[in-house]
Amino acid sequence: MKKFKAVCINDKDQPKELPLNKRVVQEKIYTVIGTVRLPLMNNQTGFILEEIDLTDHFPYESFLSSRFAVILDDEFFAEEAVEELLEEVLAHPSLI
Repeated sequence: MKKFKAVCINDKDQPKELPLNKRVVQEKIYTVIGTVRLPLMNNQTGFILEEIDLTDHFPYESFLSSRFAVILDDEFFAEEAVEELLEEVLAHPSLI
């Protein structure tokens, strides 16, 4: 999985069992290095962060993705724009 950046948009109601240095902070940018499906949380997605190691804090292994806004870089937007244009041209060959 390719790493990506995300900013914390919700640091409320984090598990009290987690030490303060293992909690996310509102408006701080983190690097997402993995994702997991959380069956006990209605199959929501969890983000594994490069900056916070939760290895010794079972059952917590990730942070809910809803706590973050993904930061998209210019390269992503360029690739997306090219893909959309290609799809449009392939769907309407008369545009060529």
